[in-house]
Amino acid sequence: MPDNDTDDYTMAVVMINEEFAAIREEEQKSSDVTKEITKEITKEIKKIMKENPAISANEIAEILNVKAEAVRYRIKLMKKSGEITRKGATKAGEWEVIE
Repeated sequence: MPDNDTDDYTMAVVMINEEFAAIREEEQKSSDVTKEITKEITKEIKKIMKENPAISANEIAEILNVKAEAVRYRIKLMKKSGEITRKGATKAGEWEVIE
């Protein structure tokens, strides 16, 4: 054991509550499911863009039955990562999915 008068550290023993550990495990599972759903939605957005390059975010949201804000957010991330680009004007342009 350290002597607090001469040592520059303190040792602590922390007991983990079993219920807390179970909650953390469930949170991790939930996070993994969310990531998988996000991947699937991203794939679907790309598929829809390939089939109809002139489609809008609102139309994609209607097809996928998700909020338009969620689609716009995924599009923003895909543009930032270089997975898609927008060719042409905002309203008259088309999506290009980069493989």
